[in-house]
Amino acid sequence: MGENMNGAASVQESGKGEGAVGVASLMAEIRRRTADEVSAAADERLSFRTHAGDFNKKRKAGELLHSEELRYLNEHYHYSVANSLDDIQSHRGGFLGRVVVALKRRLANFLWEGFFRSYFEREKAFQAKLVRLLNTQAKYIDERDASNFWELVHKVDVDVSKAIERAERLQDEFVAEQRSSERRLHEAVNAELTKLASQVAELRAEAAGNRAELETVSKVAHGLESITSRLSKEREAPVVIPGEKENGGDEAHDGVDYLLLENRFRGSEEEIAERLRQYAEDFRGVPGEVLDIGCGRGELLEILRAEETPARGVDLDRGMISVAAERGLAVTQQDGFEALEQVSSGTLGGVIAIQVIEHLPPRQVEDLVRLAYDRLAPGGKLILETINPKSVLALSSNYFRDPTHIFPQHPDTLSYLCTKNGFVSAPIRYLSPVPDEALLKEIAFEDYMTPRWQFFVQQMNENIHRLNGLLYGYQDFAVVAEKGAGQ
Repeated sequence: MGENMNGAASVQESGKGEGAVGVASLMAEIRRRTADEVSAAADERLSFRTHAGDFNKKRKAGELLHSEELRYLNEHYHYSVANSLDDIQSHRGGFLGRVVVALKRRLANFLWEGFFRSYFEREKAFQAKLVRLLNTQAKYIDERDASNFWELVHKVDVDVSKAIERAERLQDEFVAEQRSSERRLHEAVNAELTKLASQVAELRAEAAGNRAELETVSKVAHGLESITSRLSKEREAPVVIPGEKENGGDEAHDGVDYLLLENRFRGSEEEIAERLRQYAEDFRGVPGEVLDIGCGRGELLEILRAEETPARGVDLDRGMISVAAERGLAVTQQDGFEALEQVSSGTLGGVIAIQVIEHLPPRQVEDLVRLAYDRLAPGGKLILETINPKSVLALSSNYFRDPTHIFPQHPDTLSYLCTKNGFVSAPIRYLSPVPDEALLKEIAFEDYMTPRWQFFVQQMNENIHRLNGLLYGYQDFAVVAEKGAGQ
């Protein structure tokens, strides 16, 4: 607008100098030129071309609504003539320049008030509506883009969720089929392994039975050889055993019968010696001689002799005493109570009775404990080994196999009898564990088992463990009682 006003003022100035062109003629010229341009462009149509959006460009949400161009339009869609009049200047200086500027401004103001005000007010209203429309369009486009975006996000989310569900379903079906196949294969393999294990177990059982029979035959053969050799010597010359009673036949066992029983069921001399070797440590450094009641064939006496621990043994069985005497051991065919009564009080270093007290009534067992306590020196030890009745296997097999057994002793009861009669301590030592291959087998955990089945298997294994303790517990036990140093 400022340029038009300047141009009009310039034309007026030049008109004054060339023939004083009037305002009316100037406006007529403007109208003519405008009409010619409008008529010349009457048949032209603006070409419409759709916007080929570049979707590869990264655009932010609300970019159009908050654009710099729209902000500028909102701030500058209207203007006043006052600002335009201030822009009118002249290249002439001095008084003449100021006069020229004043005339230009008066002419521009006259033109503005007389001709352009109404036009520019309508233009202002038009521009205001146009800017408002642009604002509305920008908001609409932004809201539409946001709605399209979230609809797209929702669609993508739904599609992804469906895809994940389908993938999970396919995975579940695959895993189920795989586990089913694994289970079928596992069951088939287990069935074959069970058959194979059953056959192997039968072969092992048969081999073990044959081995046990061979060992039994070997033990009996060795025992018979020993008995035969001893009987042949007795026919040649009677064996005189120190301390034997002349009428010992009334109180002694039949040596041949009981020695055969020992050889067949208790074990070989090497096995018994290996089991008794632990007691050598218990009697090491005791304050006196060790008395072995029911010394049998003398396995423990031989071990104590090798340890240089003074010891002697007594037994009622003639056959046992004969075997021990042939080895040069200090043995006597004598009752254990009688042997203890012959000893002075507080002189023995140790008393041991291995697999003896089950042959005695309960009252005699307490009498034995009380008498041993009196005969032991301070620091001496009493060791009583017997069959463990807490093990069903030991009670049903080892205890009832021997017809000379009278009454089983419970570990807690025997320990209590010892402390009751003065011993300062009487700990229980469990012996002869059952081999692992003879125990009930626990159920193995498998990978395909559900948590409920794993819990069930765990409960079953706990019960199997308890049942093993009841059925296949330690077959023997020993109470190692010690007399106090100041007693």
